[in-house]
Amino acid sequence: MGLLIMQKVKVGIVGCGNISEIYFKNFKSVFTITEVVACADILSKKANEKALEFGYKAMSIEEIMKDENIQIIVNLTIPSAHYDVCMKALH
Repeated sequence: MGLLIMQKVKVGIVGCGNISEIYFKNFKSVFTITEVVACADILSKKANEKALEFGYKAMSIEEIMKDENIQIIVNLTIPSAHYDVCMKALH
């Protein structure tokens, strides 16, 4: 029987505010079947800071939604933005 080689599921995180810190840390150590490849925030400065700190690519929200390599979007935005981000991700 051959080895089963699984490719990691590519993840994009939208929302780089206060709550994001624990998600960024846990994706590196806990969720071993995933690989965060990019992050985005309405404030590009926040996305750039997190990308630099954790080794991800900073993108705009539009770019992260259009990236065909990203299979899962983790929505860490403020509650009033959840609907719009979720709808963009689904489309």
